[in-house]
Amino acid sequence: MMRLLASTAARSGSLAVIARRQIGVSSYTLQRAQSSNSGTDPIQKLFLDKIREYKTKSKKLDEGKLLDVTPEFEKQMSKEIDALNRRYGSGNMEEFPKFDFDKK
Repeated sequence: MMRLLASTAARSGSLAVIARRQIGVSSYTLQRAQSSNSGTDPIQKLFLDKIREYKTKSKKLDEGKLLDVTPEFEKQMSKEIDALNRRYGSGNMEEFPKFDFDKK
């Protein structure tokens, strides 16, 4: 019985060492693989490229302007804003309303 317990303890100790070594090798291999291809898949790379492209294009725009707007879109947007002004009154539709709760 003691012999069986001793051999089980020895195996579990050696298994722990092997498992620890495998985890260490796996993490090193994973880090090397990620550093070689910068850790991004093709979809993620495309997304990041589009964000960078938008950033460079948007630097040239004035505050509040839209990027790559066609004249048809601007015409439609002005129609929609005019319809909102007629329906809800004048005012700045691009500003959040200010509420005043005075106690009387």
